[in-house]
Amino acid sequence: MEGVPPVDILNPELKANPTRDWNAVYVPYCDGSFFAGDVEIDDNLNGKGKRIHRGLANLTGAFEVAAFHVPSPRRVLLAGSSGGAYGLLLGGPLLRHYFPEAELYLMADSGIGLARTADAEYITLPLEEFKAKDFVPAECEDCIVSGHLTPLLGWMLDQDPGLRVGMYSSWYDGILAAVFLQIPWSDFADALKTQSDALAEGYPDRFRRFITDGTQHTALIGDASGV
Repeated sequence: MEGVPPVDILNPELKANPTRDWNAVYVPYCDGSFFAGDVEIDDNLNGKGKRIHRGLANLTGAFEVAAFHVPSPRRVLLAGSSGGAYGLLLGGPLLRHYFPEAELYLMADSGIGLARTADAEYITLPLEEFKAKDFVPAECEDCIVSGHLTPLLGWMLDQDPGLRVGMYSSWYDGILAAVFLQIPWSDFADALKTQSDALAEGYPDRFRRFITDGTQHTALIGDASGV
């Protein structure tokens, strides 16, 4: 597959890869807005060097390509790593629009919407900046109030009985805790347990979590902790 890095879940020659014989659409994360942005931002107000966020167009384009080439799949897996995993929470519901009859699976690799406990602004401010706040449904009153986006996965599971969700994380993810969220590792581990506990208890047949010791960041495309 030209242009697709043959790493782990994207490696069709890897015997341990359960999706090695699936059709695959690879969507690089290049826009910084969780695959949900649609805005140009002029930080220095001089009309030069704008930040251009087109994550929503990128994701929609990928779904269009997938639906064109494989219009009636029996099963669809949408997997995202790091920022791409956060994108699952925002853009994941679009998948049902394109594949109304398929079994849908989401796999969030190092990113189930964790932010800062009891600090809703930390996650709402970038969503507003990226013009992506509308991805959080108004009827999901608990989706952000905890400071985390993770409850949005529960809302999605409530709305779509044909959806299954999996997640991977390490207890002390060095990139998310230390770099992105800038919180103590113990706080990250507490939030990871609390938020994933709620999903595991609420949806025992349709949610699975895989949590390892250490600080590893991402699993589906290798360990990106050293980036």
